[in-house]
Amino acid sequence: MAAVAGFASCREPTQITVRVTTDAGCPTDGLRPRINDVSIVTGRKLQTGTPGNPQPMPVANAVTEQCAAEGGVNTVGTLVLLPDGGDDPTVDVMIVAGVQRDETDDGAHSMGADACAALAFSGESIEGLPCIIARRRLTFIDHESLVLPIDLDKSCIGEDCGSDLTCFKGNCVSPDVACAEGDDDCNPPAGCAEECENVCPSGNGTCIDGACSCLPCDPVECAGTDECAGGSSGVCSADGTECSCVAACDPVACSEAGGTCDGAQCILPCTGTEMCECDADQCPTACEEGSCGCLGPCTVSSCGNCENGTAPICDDLTCGCSCQCTAEACAAHCASLGQGNPHCEAGTCVCEPTTGEGGGGMTNIGGASNVGGANVGGITNIGGANLGGAPGVGGGPNPGVGGGPSSLCPSIVMAPCDPAMCSAACGATPNCTGTCVAAFAPPQAPIPGTECVCVETP
Repeated sequence: MAAVAGFASCREPTQITVRVTTDAGCPTDGLRPRINDVSIVTGRKLQTGTPGNPQPMPVANAVTEQCAAEGGVNTVGTLVLLPDGGDDPTVDVMIVAGVQRDETDDGAHSMGADACAALAFSGESIEGLPCIIARRRLTFIDHESLVLPIDLDKSCIGEDCGSDLTCFKGNCVSPDVACAEGDDDCNPPAGCAEECENVCPSGNGTCIDGACSCLPCDPVECAGTDECAGGSSGVCSADGTECSCVAACDPVACSEAGGTCDGAQCILPCTGTEMCECDADQCPTACEEGSCGCLGPCTVSSCGNCENGTAPICDDLTCGCSCQCTAEACAAHCASLGQGNPHCEAGTCVCEPTTGEGGGGMTNIGGASNVGGANVGGITNIGGANLGGAPGVGGGPNPGVGGGPSSLCPSIVMAPCDPAMCSAACGATPNCTGTCVAAFAPPQAPIPGTECVCVETP
């Protein structure tokens, strides 16, 4: 028995060593942002508050201002946790850090860990505040000395992940971590390699199963984004897919004009439906509810992706951005379709068909292949006109079987087809008329009204 007792005494203790580090500065550093202090709270099923449902704030296991550079990282310290002997070996660990963002020492830029924890347990949000909250949930393993590393990441400053998730690398993820026997450290939370807010053009995203899923632009978060340099602020695009930086409102100039800044706008007093007076690089909006608005300069990035021979164009009169047909974009589009003579008509990119071998009719109309030419039966009897011939017949300049002479009418790229625009675009060429027809791509079924076809007027 003594031998057995001696052997048992050499077994590893059942414990978890929490090791806390940070990429922010230490309290005595000149770097900003820097941590002010750190508190550690542990317990079973540790629950923070939710709006309208506050939770009692537990006593912290430790509070420290200790922080020192070790091996290239700032180490806050370690804390050893022991099981309490209960049936449930699961433990929750919550690390709260108060942060000083810059030289301004007030509530918006600097808070202590105790104040940050009080907000979390009362159910109030820390979103945008100088606080970091990192949570982990793990299980003791009998006779294993586990090491739980927790990094207080600068990208988590002001990130509120609620009562069920934790901030990890700037994303809200599950706090559950796995520890295996014999491993040096417990695994980090399952998250994404990058901060999703930086990956998504909208500036708003969430980490799901290790991948970023982009969400619509949030006007409040976009306005306060750190991605915009001084003198600019974030503004959501009209469709909510992008957060763009525009010239910020000048608070001094706006105040002198009798207004107040609201993001990129200087809100001025006005009456009725008068237009507002704005700076030269800004655009006025109509008076609404007694206030005037000025929109910052347009950025082409707010247009998103432009297609079918169009490019993003800024309107200096409205500060808006729209996709418009340009010579360069139209030329590139027609070249991708194998067509020539690119030009803009009625705001639409128009491509002329080529007249090479096998070209008894129009080619590549909005994606259809060799309609009326060799190897495709063609589209027949549309609006009384016969546009094509039998397969493999009528190549070159000769007409197809049953078809008239090769058409000189343009090929219009328009999907979906708008009858009025189709008629106007085709009618710009003498003796041509436009019709919206189905796109035939055997063996697929035709899709009614999806292509604009130009034919010669009988």
